[in-house]
Amino acid sequence: MWSFRVSHHFTNNNRTIDRHGTLALRQAVPSSEANARVFIPLLALVLAIQIVDAVATHSMVTMGMVTEANPIVSRLINQGLFLPFKLLGLVVSAGLLWFIWHRFQRIAITLMIGIVCFYGLVLVWNISTLL
Repeated sequence: MWSFRVSHHFTNNNRTIDRHGTLALRQAVPSSEANARVFIPLLALVLAIQIVDAVATHSMVTMGMVTEANPIVSRLINQGLFLPFKLLGLVVSAGLLWFIWHRFQRIAITLMIGIVCFYGLVLVWNISTLL
């Protein structure tokens, strides 16, 4: 007989045996607490690196050090709307990542690592154009 009760049990990998000798299979899911310890700092890094990119882009373009290649971003900077739009984008992306994390933790963490790598390359590119 299969049982899904877990009271008074012995655990061996993905099998749980209760005190009556009934075998119950349990899903091996990484601890949410452990994932939260990864998610929160990674989300903070995602937001921080995007803020640094936004401020650097805005500063360099307004000081005339570089020209923005993206015509939409260039127009937003010239109209003084770039930073508010970027802030709105940060809030929306953080909310979406939080939503995804609550349903698909590995996907959210993979997305955030990808975002950090992408923006890291963008920042390296921006710095190299100044040299």
